[in-house]
Amino acid sequence: LNLNEIIDYPGGSIPFDYEADFRDLEINFSKPFVNPARIVGKVYNSAGVLYLEAKCDTIIRFDCDRCAAEVERPYTIDTETVLAESLEDPDDIENADVVLIENATVDIDEVVRSAIILNSDMRMLCSPDCKGICPRCGKNLNEGECDCPPEIDPRLEKLKNYFNK
Repeated sequence: LNLNEIIDYPGGSIPFDYEADFRDLEINFSKPFVNPARIVGKVYNSAGVLYLEAKCDTIIRFDCDRCAAEVERPYTIDTETVLAESLEDPDDIENADVVLIENATVDIDEVVRSAIILNSDMRMLCSPDCKGICPRCGKNLNEGECDCPPEIDPRLEKLKNYFNK
């Protein structure tokens, strides 16, 4: 996105609304983006500081990390970031909470891609209360209990009788 029309004009803004392809983006060893993502937002100049606001909406598909069920659900992420042409201390880029722009342009896809990666869950679950699978028979415990007897740790077997006295 070319920022020339607002870079020196406080109060100016540039809206955007387009589709981006993140199907090649790998998160937790999978590529969950199966459809193009709709990215809507604006870049605006507030008192000489450039801000980018963006919202990304799409559908993701993944296998649950606990029960291995295939899940497809809507996915939305909002991001807001400061844009700058340079930093006061160029060595401080790792600690800066800004996106550097070159030649008065910003790659919105890269900003959104970074926001997706930084805000991704470490474990992708079908639901927060997913019960997973039985370690013996492999049944999905979200679909009901299995017929496997409860396993008691032999090291703790003696304690079971201790509390029954």
